[in-house]
Amino acid sequence: MTLQSIRTNKPAELAVLGDAMAHKGAIAILKGILGIEDFYWPENSTIWAAMVALEERGVSIDPVTIADELRTIRRLNTVSGLVDIETLKYHAGRDIDAVESHARIVAGLAMARRIESTAQSIAALALDPSIAVPDFADRAITALSEATKQRDVRAPAAMIDMAEDLTKRIEQQADAPEGITGVPSGLTQLDAITSGLQPGTLVIVAARPAMGKSSLATKLVKACAERNNSGNKASLLFSLEMPNKEQFERIACEQASIDAKKIKRRQLTSDDMTGLTSALNYVATLPIFIDDDSSVTPQDLRARALRQHSRTPLGLIAIDYLQLIMPPRTMGRDTRERQVTVIAEALKALAKELNIPVVALAQLNRSLEERPDKRPRLSDLRESGGLEQSADLVLFIYRDDYYNKDSADKGIAELIVAKQRGGDTSTAYARWIATLTRFQDLSDEELEELDNRKAAPNNVVPMRPRNRA
Repeated sequence: MTLQSIRTNKPAELAVLGDAMAHKGAIAILKGILGIEDFYWPENSTIWAAMVALEERGVSIDPVTIADELRTIRRLNTVSGLVDIETLKYHAGRDIDAVESHARIVAGLAMARRIESTAQSIAALALDPSIAVPDFADRAITALSEATKQRDVRAPAAMIDMAEDLTKRIEQQADAPEGITGVPSGLTQLDAITSGLQPGTLVIVAARPAMGKSSLATKLVKACAERNNSGNKASLLFSLEMPNKEQFERIACEQASIDAKKIKRRQLTSDDMTGLTSALNYVATLPIFIDDDSSVTPQDLRARALRQHSRTPLGLIAIDYLQLIMPPRTMGRDTRERQVTVIAEALKALAKELNIPVVALAQLNRSLEERPDKRPRLSDLRESGGLEQSADLVLFIYRDDYYNKDSADKGIAELIVAKQRGGDTSTAYARWIATLTRFQDLSDEELEELDNRKAAPNNVVPMRPRNRA
């Protein structure tokens, strides 16, 4: 006897069909849990399909209307003799409270059959020598993840439950260090605006080339790992453009305050080596993982994230950069804008699934360089429609001295929060040290100088970090 024949329960399937007929409103509950494919017995899935079609047309569900619907679609003969439609209602539970229980039994068994079928497919893939082991592992994880997916059966939230949730969040915020309720960025002014990168959010960090996008991403990855250095949470960086060795080198050199070019030029001094050794000993302990495969689709990225999350729970994912993610294999002929939209939606779904922030770097449209004020705007996002819509937070990087060699703001970066769902839009300032590819807080003296040089506009946070004592 096979697993597939064991994982069935005909009385439960008949109970579901009886519930749909006997209890008003039951089919709405059942549709949220079950699909046609979840019924093992073909005659039961045929009757269920007829019931759903009737319900969607607003027709009452009873033996007469079901038989008529089956007759209309020429499926009555496939059911006759196997199921007595007239007596289905006698299989129903006593009241509507039993409806969900019956549905969950059928849905659970359907999932078990999907897992069994998926396991057989994975076993067949394992015998194919043309499939590389890493690709096989990713495909296996993706397939199992799809097999274990359930329909969203969440009921609407009650006011009392949401009140309790809000109370808990307020208490957690009160206890949060310096008001940081999410993953810290390591930059005081930016955290003052965002309160940290919040769980379940998609964060788009966008800029023109050479503005420091990758450096900001590694800073966020490192800040998360440092906050969670107990080993409970980790950071995962998808480096689609830069090899993982080069990313690690940048992180280590930034920690040691050494220009990474010195390594390539063999110009390290004895003091540099001492500092670098100390930095290596430190960063080696951080729970940071770097995946540098440059040919990943959203499905591949999700599979690898889930695999890493199962090994070491993740606190943050960063992608460098979004436009290098390959579109899903089924979207070869779609426009690039549509492809980017689907990729952004997939990243947002991943953030919600793991309940962590997902940070995706993005290139800005070149047209911004044709206007006098080159500070980025939301419309500058390349193929921006889906990015802006899916993002919970959009952060632009702008350095005036990149465009104006005589700028009074040499070495100062503007971190422009152009969109923040549920929060303010504003601008933070940070020191950019090009030789170290590092963003860091401005000193009190630098903030005071900036204060004196220009008054802060209404849409800019005060130059000085907020006192949150």
